[in-house]
Amino acid sequence: MRGKKYTIALMFAFSFLLSSCKEQEHYESKNLSIKSVFDNMSLDDDKKNTNNISVKDKDKQESKKIEEKKEDDEDNNENEKNNDEQKEEKFILKDVVNMRSTPEIADNVVRQLDVGTEIKILEKNIGSDKKWMKIEYNNEIYYMSMEILN
Repeated sequence: MRGKKYTIALMFAFSFLLSSCKEQEHYESKNLSIKSVFDNMSLDDDKKNTNNISVKDKDKQESKKIEEKKEDDEDNNENEKNNDEQKEEKFILKDVVNMRSTPEIADNVVRQLDVGTEIKILEKNIGSDKKWMKIEYNNEIYYMSMEILN
């Protein structure tokens, strides 16, 4: 029993010691005035403005937004196609290279190309491990390790 009291007293003393070590935090308050565009607007004005917009106007606004989004998507697709065309680059092999049918190491070597062969790189960093590139040689598509570029 005496050991329990002694243990409890030690725990209490230790927790008191730890709590007294805590650093005091000090905050300063500053009165700043923040202006907003909504300061001059009353709630009644806001209700009047929203009630004046008819259902037809809302539908027109939504359809206009949809049309703008479609146009943006078409522009983005066209830009991506142009970027893809610009990304194509030619490369001359400096070593014998295995050409593969898929972007992975497996029994999929379909041909070897010799030193000095020119290839067209269509895409880089593809495959599950992003260590492959898609190439074109003699109007056929193959995959090759990115390591040959180093």
